[in-house]
Amino acid sequence: MPTLPVDYKQALDRLADKLPRLLGGNLYSCIVYGSAVRGNVVRGHSDINFLIILNESTPEAHSAIADCLDGKVKVDLFIIGRRGMERSFQAFAIKFRSIARNYRLLYGTDPFQELSISDERLRFICEQSLRNLRLRCVHNYIFLRHKPQQYAYYLRKTYAAVFIDISEVLRLEKVEFATDFSQRIAIIEKHFAVDASILQRLLELKSNGERLSKDQIPAIHGNLFNLLHHVITWVEAQWPTPQ
Repeated sequence: MPTLPVDYKQALDRLADKLPRLLGGNLYSCIVYGSAVRGNVVRGHSDINFLIILNESTPEAHSAIADCLDGKVKVDLFIIGRRGMERSFQAFAIKFRSIARNYRLLYGTDPFQELSISDERLRFICEQSLRNLRLRCVHNYIFLRHKPQQYAYYLRKTYAAVFIDISEVLRLEKVEFATDFSQRIAIIEKHFAVDASILQRLLELKSNGERLSKDQIPAIHGNLFNLLHHVITWVEAQWPTPQ
């Protein structure tokens, strides 16, 4: 694990210690993933991302998990039950493929040892996810364009999904690129023949905690929407229509 800020390490240690004790035999797997594993945590802005797989996902187990959180560091939990786990892997194929690239098993059984998802399935889920991003891009602009603080929060929560989903298109096209998000921008621009400078802007918003003004929001929205729309149009032209 990379070196983490003290408060993040304390939150991680707390969860790694308390989850097995409170959940006992109901805890199948506990995995940390994302920036805490990649080594690019931004203190005060980054979440600690946890995947928790329960043998039985029950309200009692959910209460035990809630008791492990102290609120000092933001924790983003992805909780699923072992029953139907393989179907969850297929339904959230892009998410699980992303987790599987940067994760550490803290407790239990590694669920990714035999993760297998077809390219056809990945293309369908990837296109679906990109279309969802475009829908949310429009929705959040319409409802938050006069609320800069909330709009900035939406961007900070969404930036990773934008990188991951566009990068998944590149992976399916066998295009190689770096792990670091910032180094992917030039490759995205070249492959899709598009201005992707909005991606650098999103990285800056994530890292510096900048407060947006109302006047800045239309341009940010326009650039983000245009990028997503361009990539989706490329997908429509290059990939077969899902059956």
